[in-house]
Amino acid sequence: MGEMAKAVLDHAILGALWMQAASPEEMTTRVCQWLARRLRAPWAEALAVHDGRLRRCGGIGLSVPQEGLPVGALATAAEATGPLEVSPPPWAAALGAKVGLAAPVLVNGKAWGILALYRRRPFLPFHQEVLALAVLALGQAIGRWQTGQELAEAQVRIEAIVSNPHQLV
Repeated sequence: MGEMAKAVLDHAILGALWMQAASPEEMTTRVCQWLARRLRAPWAEALAVHDGRLRRCGGIGLSVPQEGLPVGALATAAEATGPLEVSPPPWAAALGAKVGLAAPVLVNGKAWGILALYRRRPFLPFHQEVLALAVLALGQAIGRWQTGQELAEAQVRIEAIVSNPHQLV
C-alpha cells in the first residue's frame, strides 16, 4: 500500500475517532496524536484563538492546557490559507525541535485556531498535504460539535417554553 493510500485510510479511521469525541479538546488531542505518529513529529499542539491570545487545547509531547500564550510567529499561520513552515516556539526548540509546520483550523469559514507540529528533520510536501486534510476534517468536526451544542441549548429552551407556557423564558 502506498503512502497516499495509507494516509487516506488513516484519515478515514481518524474521522471515525473524531465522531466519538465529546469536545474540541478531545478532538484536537486525538488529531495531534494521530499527526505526531503519522508524520513522526514528537511535538504537536492545537491552539484555539481567544481574544487575540492563544490557548493550548490539545497536544502531544507538552503540557496541556496552557492559557494566554503569545501569538508570536504562529499569527501568520492563523491567517494562512494552508500549511506553512514556522519556527518552533522556544519551548519546542528547547526540547530539540528544529522545524515547525502549522495550519489554521477553520470552523464555518472563520479562524478557530492553529494546529502546529514540530520535529528535528525538515517536513516534506506530503506532510503539508496530510496536515491540510487533518485541519479540514478537524474544523468540520468542531463545527458539527458546536452545532450540536446549539441544538441542545435550543431544545432546552423549547422544553422550558412548552412546560411553562404562561411564563417568559
